[in-house]
Amino acid sequence: MSKSGKTIIGSTRSLVYNIVQFCEREKAASHAIINFQKVNERVAAMTGLSRDTISKIKKEGATNNGVWRTPGEKRQGRPKKIKLNDSDKSAIRSKINEFYTRDEVPTLRKLHRVLKEELNFCGGVTSLREVLKDLGYTYKKLESNRKILTESAT
Repeated sequence: MSKSGKTIIGSTRSLVYNIVQFCEREKAASHAIINFQKVNERVAAMTGLSRDTISKIKKEGATNNGVWRTPGEKRQGRPKKIKLNDSDKSAIRSKINEFYTRDEVPTLRKLHRVLKEELNFCGGVTSLREVLKDLGYTYKKLESNRKILTESAT
């Protein structure tokens, strides 16, 4: 961790190591290995990056005033495929309760089949799992290593 308390990622550590090695070589040689006037070449030799990459980074730094953002850093998640209103949600809850009143364990496949037939549920099994999670249901593991669907107490 650095003095600022931020963790330094591996690629940054590698870059710092390359620069230190370059400076050590210059120290051992007692003179500049690459002329000070050739800034891009010196930085490329220090970092292990190509001169073209150094030039691109310099241009980018000039346009963004040195504020860096990793490409793709702020990706938005997919929109929800299934939008349910309150009546749909209560219907799903009642179907789950029906399973328990019949002393039957509501598996995703069984529940999906019933919801598709009786409520015209348009999503798949994975979408149903996400809907159940949004409704506050979780799977609790029993001693017999089976999992049962339970509603979280919130």
